[in-house]
Amino acid sequence: MFSSKFVEFLIRHKYATVAAMTGISCLGSFFIYTVTLKNLAVVLVSGIFFGLILSLVVLTILGQMARLREFSQALDSSHKRLEEDAFQRFRIESALLESQRSIITLISNLPGVVYRRKIDQNWSMEFVSDGCKETTGYNGEELIGNSSTAFGDLILPEERHAITAQASAFLNEYDSFLLVYRIKSKDGCIKWLWDRGQ
Repeated sequence: MFSSKFVEFLIRHKYATVAAMTGISCLGSFFIYTVTLKNLAVVLVSGIFFGLILSLVVLTILGQMARLREFSQALDSSHKRLEEDAFQRFRIESALLESQRSIITLISNLPGVVYRRKIDQNWSMEFVSDGCKETTGYNGEELIGNSSTAFGDLILPEERHAITAQASAFLNEYDSFLLVYRIKSKDGCIKWLWDRGQ
């Protein structure tokens, strides 16, 4: 095939290329026909015509080759960026998974319960650590989203309203709270909880 510099030269100098093709075609016509004065005009016109057509065909092919080369380079560049992005994403996800593993290990080794809840009357749990079973008698899955029971229902009825109001007041004023209250566990035992949150 043609070298890329040669193709670029031909495309950049397209008028010279057309003239060269026309000249080559005219010379070819002189060799094909027996030139006489009578058919000299026919030979020249046909040489120019075929030269122009040949030039257009060659320039079209060369232009398409140049466009394909540019497209190929753009595709290679996009492919490389995609590979780099995928590798970067893999590294970030790996670091995130390692961080999550560390946090889960830390939480599972803490005594008591670590939780995240909505600020509502039911104390609807969004996350509950494994210590929940020992403290309340319920698995985390039973409390998350109030699927079996709401954590707020475990708080003794005579304390529930006051504790919920206290938590809301502390959060509004200090962005954190420290509460002491009683719950009734799944097996009916009354347990005191020291609850700290923000």
